[in-house]
Amino acid sequence: MKLRVLVIASALAVSQVGAAGAVRAWEPTKPVDIWVTFGKGAHADIWAKEIISIIEKKQLSNVKFNVVNIPKGAGVEAFPKFGKLNGDNHKLMLVLPNVFTVPLYKKAVKFNLMEMTPIARMGSETLAIWTKTKFKDIKTISALVEHARSKGSNFRIVGPPLGTPRAMLAQVMLALYGINGSYVGIRKIGSTARVLSEQDFEAAIYNPSEQLKLPDPGVVKPIAFLSHKRVKNFISVPTLPETG
Repeated sequence: MKLRVLVIASALAVSQVGAAGAVRAWEPTKPVDIWVTFGKGAHADIWAKEIISIIEKKQLSNVKFNVVNIPKGAGVEAFPKFGKLNGDNHKLMLVLPNVFTVPLYKKAVKFNLMEMTPIARMGSETLAIWTKTKFKDIKTISALVEHARSKGSNFRIVGPPLGTPRAMLAQVMLALYGINGSYVGIRKIGSTARVLSEQDFEAAIYNPSEQLKLPDPGVVKPIAFLSHKRVKNFISVPTLPETG
């Protein structure tokens, strides 16, 4: 599954800068903050920093761009705050599908994406299903499902907080394959790979970029990518559609 990455601004920002021609003419007059609803080192944090590095390398702006991490609840804190900015041109937010799922799952989070202005779709994120390398017999999704069923209620899959897209994907997987296990959401987003590698969990769904932070990336392995095409750096790992 490819998760869309989008940069948005609060709605009034566009009404303030006017039509398309005026948007191109507008330039920031003070530092610009890019809000990220995940912690430092998480995938979205890496992408935001890459955007800034391109801006600086290409000298696209005379002002400084900063990443502002507000990771609580993957948007539980950040979304309502961003929605109250009243069109501050110098505040942007990089979002993933959590911008849809968090307000849907947590009704107390008051945020309407339709009141925001999309600036650019930056790309897509490809996720994989991972397990521990020590499970030598688990090389396919079928083997993981068989292992999970044998563990019964003791099977645990780890990931971001409930309400996030990955949490929902994991819960769908448990239901789809009839696994009587549980999903455990952790508070620190971007740490799923580390928690899987160090603690007593059997599986997780996350972006391969999290592998970069592991002291020994070889302790976990991907068994299927949630995409339609194989991933270049993991060409031997099948996609979920290939597994049937």
